Amino acid sequence: MVSHFVDHISAVRPAVLFMDSHASHLSSGVLEKASQENIHLVIFPSHTTHLLQPLNVSIYKALKHAFQEQVKKFMVQHPGEKPTRLDFNSFLTPSYLSAFVPSNIINSFMKTGIFPLNSYVISDESLAPSALTKPDPHHNAVVTGE
Repeated sequence: MVSHFVDHISAVRPAVLFMDSHASHLSSGVLEKASQENIHLVIFPSHTTHLLQPLNVSIYKALKHAFQEQVKKFMVQHPGEKPTRLDFNSFLTPSYLSAFVPSNIINSFMKTGIFPLNSYVISDESLAPSALTKPDPHHNAVVTGE
């Protein structure tokens, strides 16, 4: 992952790479390569990428919406036909180009509080553990707390 990152960024260092904490991303080789290249790794805690990962927070939603619009357009232009896997790229390319625009990218970093740095963007409640629940013997409901 770090090698791919290095191949696609400018030579300006230091650089920062944000990544999730999946075990496949955190090998000694990754850590060593990042150190050699003067790249600082910021690792998102487990189960928080839906709040902290800029792609998950903003970009993928825009990509999904644009892709759905491409499929709708196809259905209108080709009544009675179903898109095949061969149509996938013709849907994805314009969707990608409309989702990965500077304004969406900038907004995704703002929504996560990464840049500009804002620790108040994510509420404490969003990061709180789930409440314990137990079945209510008198109803078909679940009681929280206690």
